[in-house]
Amino acid sequence: MRILILALALSLPLAVAAATPKGPTVAQYDSEDVAKSHCPYDVIVWVNPHQRLWYTHNSKHYANDGVGGFACKEEAVKARYKQGK
Repeated sequence: MRILILALALSLPLAVAAATPKGPTVAQYDSEDVAKSHCPYDVIVWVNPHQRLWYTHNSKHYANDGVGGFACKEEAVKARYKQGK
């Protein structure tokens, strides 16, 4: 029983570390208009924070993947998000 408790106690920090996002995050907005008011001279993209990807408006994932939000492309690139396909 002690071994089980010890194993659980040791695995908890690993689970927390795996669940936290790697690197900087990107400010996400609920609508394109709000994002555009934040960065009027930048391209608005859809970001998926779980996969750390961004998509342009011509992607099938743009505002259609169930997670994420609208963001400024420059901020997504600076946060090391990669362009999705």
